[in-house]
Amino acid sequence: MNQEIKVCGDNNSLLLNDNSNNISVFGSQVVSPPLTSQIDPSTLLSYSIYSDHMVIITNNGEAYGIGDNRDFRISTSLPKEKIYELTKFPIKDDTNNTLYTPISAVCGCKYTLYLVKDPNDSNSTHLIYTSKETQK
Repeated sequence: MNQEIKVCGDNNSLLLNDNSNNISVFGSQVVSPPLTSQIDPSTLLSYSIYSDHMVIITNNGEAYGIGDNRDFRISTSLPKEKIYELTKFPIKDDTNNTLYTPISAVCGCKYTLYLVKDPNDSNSTHLIYTSKETQK
């Protein structure tokens, strides 16, 4: 069975696809009609997109982000800037040491919530929240 993700909507931040195929009535870049995403869904545990950032978690426990991270809404492990291509990043604890294995991510308005496995106890999971409020 051939799996694919179809995307459409606002694409000013290029979160949906490398190329837009139309322009909205307001003059912004959009994908319409829908296009097939370049992301292979068979490699994903989690895919979340909200407004101007996106995070995916792969089957092998890697996190990737793209979009606006100027206020650390994706991760403090990424540069404090707009990320223009899907970029791999680690999920660390507040001492910047322990690497967690991501299971899922949910993007929201200026934040991302991660469900992660504890590296010291594979039966233990944690929620990690990152947003503009986590780093002043």
